[in-house]
Amino acid sequence: MRVVEALGAGTGPHLLKPEGDRPLLGGIPPPRYDLLKQDRYVSMSMQYSRGCPFNCEFCDIIEMFGRVPRVKSPPQVLRELDALRATGWRGSVFFVDDNFIANRREVAVLLPEVERWQEAHGRPFEFYTEASVDLATQEKLIASMVKAGFTTVFLGIETPSPEALRETQKLQNLRIELHEAVHRITRAGLEVYAGFIVGFDADGPGIFEVQRAFIDGLPIAAAMIGVLTALPRTQLWRRLDKEGRLRRDSGGDQFGRPNFHTVLDEETLLDGYRRLLGSVYQADAYYARCAQIVEEIGVSRGPAVRPTDLLKLLRIVLQLGVLSPRRGHFWRLAAKALRRPHTFKRAIALSVQGEHFIRYTKEEVLPRIASALAEVARERAGARPTTPAEQPAWA
Repeated sequence: MRVVEALGAGTGPHLLKPEGDRPLLGGIPPPRYDLLKQDRYVSMSMQYSRGCPFNCEFCDIIEMFGRVPRVKSPPQVLRELDALRATGWRGSVFFVDDNFIANRREVAVLLPEVERWQEAHGRPFEFYTEASVDLATQEKLIASMVKAGFTTVFLGIETPSPEALRETQKLQNLRIELHEAVHRITRAGLEVYAGFIVGFDADGPGIFEVQRAFIDGLPIAAAMIGVLTALPRTQLWRRLDKEGRLRRDSGGDQFGRPNFHTVLDEETLLDGYRRLLGSVYQADAYYARCAQIVEEIGVSRGPAVRPTDLLKLLRIVLQLGVLSPRRGHFWRLAAKALRRPHTFKRAIALSVQGEHFIRYTKEEVLPRIASALAEVARERAGARPTTPAEQPAWA
């Protein structure tokens, strides 16, 4: 109600702080999916929970939603699935929860209900979501997710550096061997997307090669790599503000300069970041990771193939198998997938995804990072050298 009042007045604060305890989710009605122009979407969204029990320094989710996870009831979720299905939507649905398994007890109750709903309605949806890495320790929970129709999960791996994980208070990632976590989840039938970060205070010049080797050794096609950003009002933001290291507000551009003074030399950071992305999204490296997925991933339960899917396949074969300069990679991956038929549809999707990642990285991302590097060089060329006494305290 306070949000509505602030919008109506036009003069309300940009940030509304919660009054007392954060509200429960029990009274939220189903979204008006019928108002959406579905032809403009490749996926629909739902939210089951808010809040996360962990304490990652750079995370703004715990600042906004708190560390006590609140969830919708199973009947609420099923009503939302009914509302979405009634619009005629079939296919991908993203549970946008920042940590879907934040309340393990409640999600374990929800998943069998979703599985029964899927079976009763001909499995119209394929789900994906985000979760903490310790999902890998929950064998029964992963199995329930697969049975309910989940096919993909995003993990915040961040870094293979124990020092950086301790620094950023992401201690949950130290409780399990990260390689093994990815393999367990993949073998169970969930494709892993993962987030990675460079630019922690603990990172040295060698971190880029460490990250590259780590990513290339895993069945992760979509490795989302960013430079650390100090988001407003996070623990990281408050610490850097106290240390006098904040430089500018973040506009959310992962391919520009960091919004704080980094311990690692900024030019070294940006150049290493550019080389890391260029390597990870080079065609040979990308398709090698896709091949690992095809070789390893277990059976998941997505929607049945529809006639429109066959038309899409013909278009993909023309664009990627005939016209693309990466057509050799496409056919080799498709041939590998035919030996494990349950992976064929996923292999085709990975190829389409790869066409975007590879071209976008080369044509957009790397030039933008190069522009940021050029700005650093111009800035340094115009600045007089500083004496040791003039160095800031954090340097």
